[in-house]
Amino acid sequence: MSLIGSKKFEKVSEEIFGLDENIKYFALIDLEGHILVENSKDSTSFVETDAEKILFYHQMGTRRSKREDFDDVCGETSYVHIQRKKIQQLVVYLPLVTIYLMIDNQVKPNELAFIANRAQKIDKEKLNQVLNNILMHGNF
Repeated sequence: MSLIGSKKFEKVSEEIFGLDENIKYFALIDLEGHILVENSKDSTSFVETDAEKILFYHQMGTRRSKREDFDDVCGETSYVHIQRKKIQQLVVYLPLVTIYLMIDNQVKPNELAFIANRAQKIDKEKLNQVLNNILMHGNF
């Protein structure tokens, strides 16, 4: 679901894109892997079809769930960094939502850690407003 341009979600989009100028795309995903909000700096998508996107995010929810199996032994996962040939992916785990970011390859690993830490401190009030609105209206 794309909520680009929706006034309700502009503040969250601004805050996430404000983390770093090299963020190209973001999505907020619930714990089961449903897309709650997504936005892109350009109109291109990283997948060809909505079915591929649904599968991708569902798998992301499954991976998060599997990582949580090791929380007692290793501690909670804060974020996951994936380096690809064309783009970097940063997956940041918050208590009720996962933030998925696509970031330009020019960003260095130490800068990615800084972005992940800033994402974990996103304005909880703005994020909670978005989540409450989605839950109240069933918009996912």
